[in-house]
Amino acid sequence: MQENVHVSCTKYKNLNNISHYHNDHELVCVNKGSATVFVNEKIFHLRSKDCVFIHSNDIHYIQSDRATVITVLKARQKHLESS
Repeated sequence: MQENVHVSCTKYKNLNNISHYHNDHELVCVNKGSATVFVNEKIFHLRSKDCVFIHSNDIHYIQSDRATVITVLKARQKHLESS
């Protein structure tokens, strides 16, 4: 990755969002509990220590229960492209 890269790492409890997309790549990791992640019509059932990588502009959403803790790492598309 290049210098001055926009990267964020956020921990969520009870993450539930609506179908969306963005220019960032996203790594979703379940720390505790379980979650269902929908990516471009594919369904991923994640449990503790499972992760899924979501490419830039993939349509996706996440559903989890109240006890689930998820870490989401996002990185900008333009910084991951090769020169």
